[in-house]
Amino acid sequence: MKKVLLFLVLILFICPLFSQSGQQNEIDRLKIRIYELEKRIEKLENGNSDLNSTDREFLFTDKWKNISNWRKLKQGMLMDQVETILGVPYRVDSGYTTYWFYDKNRSNILGPHVSFKGSTVRGWDEPR
Repeated sequence: MKKVLLFLVLILFICPLFSQSGQQNEIDRLKIRIYELEKRIEKLENGNSDLNSTDREFLFTDKWKNISNWRKLKQGMLMDQVETILGVPYRVDSGYTTYWFYDKNRSNILGPHVSFKGSTVRGWDEPR
């Protein structure tokens, strides 16, 4: 009986040590990830100085030119979802209603655009 009690006491003290070690490893991994992301954000906020012209061009894709992508849009979608479907807009006008314009030759309300109320889609006009 004493051996069983001693075994249970040891388990009660040893198990939390392993659990804490695993948690500490996860915390350390997340701290490294946060540091890496902060460095990436810092580079982007400093005017994309480390991006060459090819990288900058990559930001602006031609996904918006594909009508089938516009047909995937739904009212209430979030901005991130729209960016995934259509790509980064060429121009953004913010105010009570935010407009994302996609055609640099027609970057006004007559060209292809998405309108948002808050951070959700309110409406859009496809390219013609």
